Amino acid sequence: EAPTETPTETPAETPTEAPTATPTEAPTEAPTGAPTEPGCVPQPTAAADGPRLPGQPSPTAYPTCAPPPTPRPVSVAPTSQPSFAPTVEPTDEPSPSPSEKPTAQPTPQPSDHPTLHPTYSQHPTPKPSNNPTAAPGAFTIQLVNMGTISDYDVQIQHAKERWERIIVEDMPDYTPDNWESYDWFLGAFDDDPPFRQETVDDIVIGYVFEEMDGTSGTLAEAGPRKYLITETGRRSVSGMMRFDIADFNADRLTGDNAEIVITHEMGHCLGAIDVYSLCGPGQGNAIDGCTDAYCCLRAREEYADLGFTGAQLDMPATKHWAEASFNFAEEDLDELMTPYFVSGSYQPLSVVTVGALEDSGFTALAYDQADPITESGRRALREQRDRLPVLRAEGNFSLDGRIKYTTPVRVHYTVAPDGNLRLHD
Repeated sequence: EAPTETPTETPAETPTEAPTATPTEAPTEAPTGAPTEPGCVPQPTAAADGPRLPGQPSPTAYPTCAPPPTPRPVSVAPTSQPSFAPTVEPTDEPSPSPSEKPTAQPTPQPSDHPTLHPTYSQHPTPKPSNNPTAAPGAFTIQLVNMGTISDYDVQIQHAKERWERIIVEDMPDYTPDNWESYDWFLGAFDDDPPFRQETVDDIVIGYVFEEMDGTSGTLAEAGPRKYLITETGRRSVSGMMRFDIADFNADRLTGDNAEIVITHEMGHCLGAIDVYSLCGPGQGNAIDGCTDAYCCLRAREEYADLGFTGAQLDMPATKHWAEASFNFAEEDLDELMTPYFVSGSYQPLSVVTVGALEDSGFTALAYDQADPITESGRRALREQRDRLPVLRAEGNFSLDGRIKYTTPVRVHYTVAPDGNLRLHD
């Protein structure tokens, strides 16, 4: 059958066998301007010039499900509040107010006043230490092997590290007059050719392993060779250490024993303990009215703070701490700068010896780098991988203070324009 010419107002009870209208010869006026929304199934519209059912609207350019979205306008003026994300492209004009947080990128120009000291933590130290730690590496011990034996260089370097962790004061460089012929060690070594160097920072120590008197005799000799008198005390400029290779090659100086001897003797070169007699009764840095063997303040204070009640910090004429000042506290406790060493006893470089260095004139010392004297402290130290453990004697031996070169020579100096010191013998 042919389609009806005009649609009926009421639909037929059954659909017709053919479409109710002929297709349009041309498409609708314009394609859909935007895609339909998800889940929307738009109904087709009739052509603009084709037949329509009663009440059917005219064809539209957009789908019937939803109106087209309105594009978001782009503001020309700056926003009053900062955005939460950075803009893709920078604006030509700055924002009217600064952002609440600083930018992640550095400023193109440095500030007018640079930071004087960098910060190492976002949180301040809750409680300052009694003795501030200066920057490590400020004090330099220059070691010169005046012989040919280098078997104990590891122990030599460990001793150097221990003392450089304690003394953190950078001294001016020393430059002697006529340095080409200057003898830093005052003939302590049979060096040919002799050691010559134009400038030293902060102390130079020569050492040698050689035959001295065979085994079971003198293990070592050490002491300062030249020193300065400063405003705070006396400082070693140079020192010497001699070690009997017969004892070191024997079984009695194996393991920690060799390092104990070397570290102990290096301490004497630096000024421990009272090699200049500054702390005896009535001496330069002694407490007024003191009649004890050791009369300087800082070592006595540190000794008292350790809780050694009923004990006295004593220093015999051999320039060592008295054994009785330490070995009563624990069965296996001693101190590095005592003269006798018993197998199994710990030999800490304690805060008492650090205090003695301050008494002698050093002004920047890291007390927190001293060795602990208690077992709990030693256990905690073993967990610090950047620290050397507390030394422990593995045999019985003594360093009784017999020093061949007992009298160091004072060196006079003037301050050069660059702040360094010019030495005049």
